[in-house]
Amino acid sequence: MLAGDVCARARPEPARRELTEAERETFWRQGFLTVPGLFTDAELQELDDHSAALADGSIRMEEPSGAGIDEHEFPEELDGPDSRASLEENRFFRYIQQHRNIPLHEHYLLHPRVLDVLEQLIGPDIMAMQSMLFLKPPQQPGQGYH
Repeated sequence: MLAGDVCARARPEPARRELTEAERETFWRQGFLTVPGLFTDAELQELDDHSAALADGSIRMEEPSGAGIDEHEFPEELDGPDSRASLEENRFFRYIQQHRNIPLHEHYLLHPRVLDVLEQLIGPDIMAMQSMLFLKPPQQPGQGYH
């Protein structure tokens, strides 16, 4: 399967998710907001399956335009039997700007329900600047806070 072969079907959209005043206040106080139920179980499964396919090499990345796929080895002492390996054991993958190459990434970057929530928080002038996906096994080092 090629990266561009993913996400070619139409999806019905649930009704707009209206934020509560408490959720708005949480966003402005904390700087982020978790919106349970924003994605359906099927959508979450689609994202999980896609991430697993990227990690195990089932989706081949061909000549990404302006995007990066970086690999960094984990220290041996962090290896574990429960880690979810990608192409090789103990690897960390970063997929940056893949909305330019993978339709599924673009779909979720510009997902109508995500945009509905953003509009309620920051207004209608929304610009998607970048997309990033970090894959890592549990309890392994990953992207630092920034």
